Amino acid sequence: MFLTAVSVSSAYLANAQEGIDRHVEVVREYVPDVRAARKIDFEPNMVDTVKLMPEINYSIRPTPWVGKFEAKPINPIKISTAKYDPERPFYMRIGLGAPFQSLADVYATATTSRDLAMGVYLNHTGRWADIRNDIGDKEKAMATRNLAGAYLEKSFGRKLLSVNLREEYRSYNVFGAFVPNGDYSLTNSAANGTLSYNDLSLRLSFGDSFHSLEKFSYRIGASFSTFSGMDKDGQNDMGAYVDLGFRLLGKDFTVRTSFDAINGTGGASQYTDRRFVISPRYELNFDKFDILLGFDFTHNATWLASDSYFFPQVKFLYKALSGFMPYAEFHSGLNDGSYKALSYTNPYIMTNPYMARGGAYLPNARNFGVKAGFFGSLWEVVTYDLVGTYVKWRDYSYFENYDRFSMDQSSYFLPMSC
Repeated sequence: MFLTAVSVSSAYLANAQEGIDRHVEVVREYVPDVRAARKIDFEPNMVDTVKLMPEINYSIRPTPWVGKFEAKPINPIKISTAKYDPERPFYMRIGLGAPFQSLADVYATATTSRDLAMGVYLNHTGRWADIRNDIGDKEKAMATRNLAGAYLEKSFGRKLLSVNLREEYRSYNVFGAFVPNGDYSLTNSAANGTLSYNDLSLRLSFGDSFHSLEKFSYRIGASFSTFSGMDKDGQNDMGAYVDLGFRLLGKDFTVRTSFDAINGTGGASQYTDRRFVISPRYELNFDKFDILLGFDFTHNATWLASDSYFFPQVKFLYKALSGFMPYAEFHSGLNDGSYKALSYTNPYIMTNPYMARGGAYLPNARNFGVKAGFFGSLWEVVTYDLVGTYVKWRDYSYFENYDRFSMDQSSYFLPMSC
């Protein structure tokens, strides 16, 4: 609070009225006046007239440097032939077992350049010991498989040409028949009866390896084989395929188109089988899981019937957990019911009676199945894979004894289907 005192005196009044002296004080409250700020409407003068120009004197005096460079001779490499162990183009493994068994694997390669490789190979397994049958007699039970082949691979940049020629020979002693009257005319059991199979095949392919699909990839291939079994009955197989692969929306997409033709020979000359298949696959790979989606469209025409099928394919893998990877799969497809394929499942099959009873003309089995499990490792020492499978079949192939209604049981079997 501020007080203002005002003193007023008048000389005029003093002169007019002598003897009167008046003194007046006026007091009032101070009220400040607050207003909005206002910018000064002119620019300050910022002209700087001070200039600083220092004077610098300098000079350059080069100092010469002389260096010496002498090329020293390079000493030749010294190597000890005693320690030199090159990678040899030959591999052989031979084994024997008891009861008498044999095994042999031989591989020989000749690589003339980094773009060309060729070689030959031989694989053998054999079982030679006698086996005691149900009535206590020991009979010859030889079973042997022999495979010989030659291959050639030639690379043309990213493309690879592959040729593979091979011959497979399998032979089996027929044994195990129950023959109470001693007549082995049907079984050939004690008469050293054998079943033999020959399979000569040639496979050709040219194209990319499909290890990476960053660029458009393709591969074409063809195959031919001639197979013969008992009584020279057999089949000729011819096939061709085209593989295409590329990236679709950042993921791998592949599709195979194939055609296979089978023609029976000898007593199975009526057998024919044609299969046309289109198989697209789309792989979805993520940080925590992988998914594969696809299907097989199959058109199958045999001497009996012709039909088309759709077989879905789905695979799932969860990989976020260390050492524990669950997976699930739904699979379906068409199995090979030819004479050649069945001989690998059961080599003791019969041909002529098998043909007469319609066995050679079994339909190709269809299967639909699910599989689930998990795999991984424990402490990077033990690996494991636990899986459960359920499969449903149509036209499933099985085998019945040739003389199942007779006491003279045979060691030959007839393929059947259900």
